[in-house]
Amino acid sequence: MHLFIICFSLQIGFSLQWTNSVIGLPTVSCEEDSIRVQIETEQPFNGRFFVKGEHTNGECIRDYTRGLGDEDGTISQHSFESSNNKPIADALLRRKTNGEQFCPPCECNRRKRRETKSNQLDMRVQLDKCNMQRDRIASPPGLRLSLVVIVSFHSSFITKLDKAYRVQCLYSESNTTFSTQLDVKMPQSENITRSVSPTSCQYNIRNSNGRIGSNVKVGEEITHEWSCDSPYPEVYSLLVHSCTVSDGRGDRMEIINDKGCSTDISLIGTPSYSSSSLSASLHSSVFKFPDRNSMDIQCSISLCAKSGGDCERITPPDCSSTRIRRSILNISSLPTWTLHSSTLSILDSDSDLPSSSVLPSLPFTSHLSIPSSFCLSLPSYSLLISLTSSTVVASFALLICAHKSFR
Repeated sequence: MHLFIICFSLQIGFSLQWTNSVIGLPTVSCEEDSIRVQIETEQPFNGRFFVKGEHTNGECIRDYTRGLGDEDGTISQHSFESSNNKPIADALLRRKTNGEQFCPPCECNRRKRRETKSNQLDMRVQLDKCNMQRDRIASPPGLRLSLVVIVSFHSSFITKLDKAYRVQCLYSESNTTFSTQLDVKMPQSENITRSVSPTSCQYNIRNSNGRIGSNVKVGEEITHEWSCDSPYPEVYSLLVHSCTVSDGRGDRMEIINDKGCSTDISLIGTPSYSSSSLSASLHSSVFKFPDRNSMDIQCSISLCAKSGGDCERITPPDCSSTRIRRSILNISSLPTWTLHSSTLSILDSDSDLPSSSVLPSLPFTSHLSIPSSFCLSLPSYSLLISLTSSTVVASFALLICAHKSFR
């Protein structure tokens, strides 16, 4: 009967764990020095809540496998009291009828644990921690910070029940104007108001099928696409520059310099620019860092005005000459966006086998394939030697008998 009750309770706990799910959408708070993410689950949460790619970093994970999220001050302890609810140190020793002293019976109270709502997930990530992505945008001017958080319901593995959310916070730059009063009589002015849509830029990577994806293989052909949407595309030109690749662990390499030219043609070339739209593209093969399965690419896009001569000697860049000419306008003074592509999950070129190499799919053939070598255990080898020796002796005996009979 006791065994049945224990198994039944374990089964209930297991079923609750695998029927849990997230309620609604996460609550995101963009704070001054951190980003706070709060999530609520239907059942008490017994898993992990962490930033993608940073599950081994203690600052980027909340472990709820003990139901408390690894918070301080949650150590359970027993308190011992006497039968009259007084501490043992304050309780007076009693005497038996024969004069011996004895300690009154102790009572062990139930374990005291700080009450927490175990279905409330809460994590605060510092702005300079956990490999947070930073994208500088020009319209509206500011800094966009983004990261991916994962809700893992299993204590060790990623399962189909888990959820991933991309969290973004925009920190806008504010301009402060100082003025002083100056009384000058001016002609009556006429107000002219016109609404213009802001310019936005994006960076996408497409696989060999033309789809925007993040799962690729080393050597696979991909297409990099940079584009900007502007109400006046014929007025501006763009320049793609300052592109770097990162493995998310601190290793970073520049692949396109600040002039828009490739630094290593064996990895990636110089983008080609469209004459009819604010766009540029580039075809390349997938590469990756050694012993790394993911890679992040970051590029900057700057816009210059054609009519004002701002684009002269800037875009398209002249990378054929070894001596780079000085541009008339400094690129840093142009409106610039710093954008990340989707983080690429990269497989090695030999990570998957062709279908013809799968054993169950091989057809039966009429010929027998004999291996070039095989192994025998020591008893089998001894038995083989014995049988061979017996066969040789018997063959010699038969030959001798046959020879005598012939004579």
